Amino acid sequence: MSVYNKVRAVNSVFNSLQKETRKFAEKSGLQCPIGCSKCCLKDDIEATPLEFLPFAYNLYKQDKLFTYLERMENMPQDGRCILYSPLQTLLEPGGCSQYEYRGMICRLFGFSATISKIGIKQIVTCSSMKNYDREHFDFISNQIQTKLSIPIMREYYLKLYSIDNNLSMKHYPINTAIKKAVEYVANYYAYRTKRVS
Repeated sequence: MSVYNKVRAVNSVFNSLQKETRKFAEKSGLQCPIGCSKCCLKDDIEATPLEFLPFAYNLYKQDKLFTYLERMENMPQDGRCILYSPLQTLLEPGGCSQYEYRGMICRLFGFSATISKIGIKQIVTCSSMKNYDREHFDFISNQIQTKLSIPIMREYYLKLYSIDNNLSMKHYPINTAIKKAVEYVANYYAYRTKRVS
């Protein structure tokens, strides 16, 4: 499958996920605290290269792929996500500088669940969201066991795996995953005529 078709397939998964997370957020009433981007500050986030293929392809379309690749050579491969932009002003809070092209883990966090060995769904979120209204959070945690639909992380990663198992099998520190996605697109187009859609 070409990079272009893989990007389309990944975006299709992301669009499906967005509808499901939006529906869950609306029905549950759970939301991130306004202006919060604490999850971006974690230095142990892991992702797969396939999650960032749309980001890398966008760089390619803008003729920024090789420039970005050079920039990444001097960036740490672990630690805080390189796409994070710190607080600029009171009107411009910090957060993802490439929000439209953020990875699957970023899209799932806060509005999805894992399933324990004994079949209990557990919302994957931060302490800020859990503790903002603990009673409501506990109520929603009970509701997802039977009545309320929530995206399941494993199911969405399996959808990515079906697109390209090599690019989605292994999780890396997020910066390494981004770099591998950029390198993959750079290698793919190194000797091909440019096609942009």
